[in-house]
Amino acid sequence: MADFPRPELDRRLAALSTDLEQFPPGAPCPWPLARVFNELVKQAKRDLTEDPIVRGARLIEESKNGDDDSSEALVGTVRALITQVRVALEAPVQAD
Repeated sequence: MADFPRPELDRRLAALSTDLEQFPPGAPCPWPLARVFNELVKQAKRDLTEDPIVRGARLIEESKNGDDDSSEALVGTVRALITQVRVALEAPVQAD
């Protein structure tokens, strides 16, 4: 699977953040949306190898308390992480 160009990755992160607005910040992030976040972060990590925040971002894990439809992360946390990845995407591309 080919990676998205930065504008498309940013567009998808923005859409995910908007989708998460329907949930309270303190609610567990629904697992299907957490999986989307994980895939977008994986792509951002491949593109933003020099960014320490993105490089250090961990993927979200599925809830271990028996709730198959949620993750271990809260919606507010996921939205904050999305913002950080989007800020990193705004940085100019480094020439090799």
